[in-house]
Amino acid sequence: MKPWLPRFVLLPLAILLIASPLHAGQNAGALARIYWLTSNTTASASRFSNAALVKALVTVKGVHNFRGADVQLVFGKANWYVYVPGDHDRFLALTTPPPAWQGQLGGPAEANYAAYRGGFNGGSAGIWPDVFKVAPAVPNVASSQDGTPYCCLTSGITACLTPNGRGVIWLSSAGSAGMARDPAVEYAVFGFTLDLSGNAGHLAGDSDSPEPVVIQPNYRLPCGTGEKGSVMVTVDGATVKDFNSFENGYDHLYWHSELITPVKPATWSRLRNLYR
Repeated sequence: MKPWLPRFVLLPLAILLIASPLHAGQNAGALARIYWLTSNTTASASRFSNAALVKALVTVKGVHNFRGADVQLVFGKANWYVYVPGDHDRFLALTTPPPAWQGQLGGPAEANYAAYRGGFNGGSAGIWPDVFKVAPAVPNVASSQDGTPYCCLTSGITACLTPNGRGVIWLSSAGSAGMARDPAVEYAVFGFTLDLSGNAGHLAGDSDSPEPVVIQPNYRLPCGTGEKGSVMVTVDGATVKDFNSFENGYDHLYWHSELITPVKPATWSRLRNLYR
């Protein structure tokens, strides 16, 4: 899956981007979450992390039949702004992530980043089983986007992937048939790790010289298909895709950063423009 153009050629294999959105599928109403993990089987109780080795997981619960998924996570350096001096009506804008977070192909942190389709626990029936591998496993799974980040593109035909030089982590995978799933189970869809310790290349923005980073879902690719915001996609055996919202309170992760401060209603229209 190197570099970006061959991965786009593979998009039809994943069926996610040709699946019909005209009516609800079998997974309508399922909810996604994103966590920091402290181990393969333990989620942090916090949205915040200062860890030198970060591990993150995206899950989904409420799935009845599963064939594939598309997850898009935007990340970048956190910059806080105030609309009126002295006011607490602040907003967050994401800009180019520091070098320690640039795990894209050829990026300074490429060797420090790893992606895991289906999370970290395999097909076992324990906590967060792999939604692709748990029995009955989805057959013939292929990935058009394997979770390798894109980052820092600001010009040319690829610039739409990373607006304002931000980073995006994109998983788009599906198999040849849908398999029954238990809607009461929270399944692992995708995970990643990033070594931010000072001995991982002494990159700017690592744990020795941290810079604030925020990760958030934002479904907006392929370019030009329209922004859906804080959702992921599941596709069922009938090749129907559902846009599954990230549950409130489980839709951001912060590294050496602070929580987004609630803003006035008038601010939301301006906020939307920042994440396009």
